[in-house]
Amino acid sequence: MQSIPAIARNRREDKVVLSGISNYTQSINIGGVSGNIPIKSISESAGAGKNLKVMVIGESTSEDGRFMTNLKNFFDSDVVNIDFIGTRTSGGVRHEARSGWGSGTLRYIGKANNATNSFWNPEIREFDLDYYFSQHSDVPIPDVILLNFGINEVNRYVTDGRSGTQSEHYDFFIREFRKKNPNLISIIGLSHSFSRWSNYWMESERDNIMKRTKQTIEDFKDRESERIFLNPWYVCLDMRWDFQYSEIKSNQFSEKTSIVGTDGVHPAESGYKNMALMSYFAIKNAVSKQ
Repeated sequence: MQSIPAIARNRREDKVVLSGISNYTQSINIGGVSGNIPIKSISESAGAGKNLKVMVIGESTSEDGRFMTNLKNFFDSDVVNIDFIGTRTSGGVRHEARSGWGSGTLRYIGKANNATNSFWNPEIREFDLDYYFSQHSDVPIPDVILLNFGINEVNRYVTDGRSGTQSEHYDFFIREFRKKNPNLISIIGLSHSFSRWSNYWMESERDNIMKRTKQTIEDFKDRESERIFLNPWYVCLDMRWDFQYSEIKSNQFSEKTSIVGTDGVHPAESGYKNMALMSYFAIKNAVSKQ
């Protein structure tokens, strides 16, 4: 077991690294504020012999082939057998994620951001699982769904004007899938934020994203008896080095360089791998409790 003390001068350097080989609680102090963080260790043997159909539902970070292929790779040599399902493919892996979409988009919109909604019934103009499975009989009913619309809930939320919060939509999706599979495991993604390179401060937007994440935690914590679990993506990324960046000259006459972010929202390869690893452990943790 090893822990690294948290020392942060300001909110832009609030990185904490904790690791352990067994369950324990770590005390930390950031900027004079103390707290205790429970660390959970997931056994490699968790879920041994189980065969699960997993459907990833979300936005661009979920759709990205680097996320999907890394998630599949972690399970390829695992004791849990995973079959990824859906009508879309990234990196050769099936899913139901769509770039630029929010949870309200999936529930109410037939087409957005050049992607069609396989769940949208044109007669009732809403998400309809009976319609989905009637149109896609090759897709089996999932044992596990991963829901993540993350940053888009405050950045690119597209609906037809009907109301509903992200958590209300998530509860709706879970109820609908549970009608098909009463033993469904639902895993809720807790969004990452913007890159912290100097050209991506955007503190007000970052605060909005973290407020949404906090609300999602409040709405879905302590619901494991309902087979609902949390997937804390927001803690697994280094908000600089796990994001895309470039080193450039400070000006045309100087040899001095500085690093700037080149994409404030979408991680680099290492970031997607960390998100996939966190999702792998989230699934293993959920399966170990069933």
